[in-house]
Amino acid sequence: MANVISIEGSHGVGKTTLVRNLKQKFTEAFFYDEQGIKELQLKKEQSKYRMHVESEFYEIQKWYIQHEIDRFNYLGNQDLVFVVRGPEMKEFYILQYPKTIGKNWDVETNLQPWLTKLRSCRSSKILFLDATIQNLKERIERSGRPRKNIEDWFDIWYQPYTTFFMNHSNSFIVDTNTLNDLIVKQIVSDWILNSATD
Repeated sequence: MANVISIEGSHGVGKTTLVRNLKQKFTEAFFYDEQGIKELQLKKEQSKYRMHVESEFYEIQKWYIQHEIDRFNYLGNQDLVFVVRGPEMKEFYILQYPKTIGKNWDVETNLQPWLTKLRSCRSSKILFLDATIQNLKERIERSGRPRKNIEDWFDIWYQPYTTFFMNHSNSFIVDTNTLNDLIVKQIVSDWILNSATD
């Protein structure tokens, strides 16, 4: 089984920048991007399935779970793999989404076989980059990079997402509020190298 480090953190926290910096440090590592996601999004659009309809929501999630399973199978037994947003994020999203639209669907029961499959895919470690909403908004403004639905993210998703990963038993948390990109890279690099010798 591959040694997978999933990189998590809010929009604007610096995941993409960190990956770029880690590629310079860990030249032998495998960096898995979001191959296949655009195809899944197109399939969803063409299906006309609606996320707010329970049965159709389940069908869509089955596609995404299968994609995650296929992704992990593809990784094989590689020594070090970095992924942005791992299977734990998919599990969180599936369980959280109905709550964001005021639904009380029994997701655990209705997707039980699929969630079991998804939970067989686990990151070896989760790196969670933490920052306050105010800090994140300032970074996003400075970057000049538009973010789709960013206010919805902060209003609806930020708190449960942060709580989920801050309390996850497999998370290593880096408070990035007062750190620049190079210091974050150094902290993360030291953690990875020290973890390899544990």
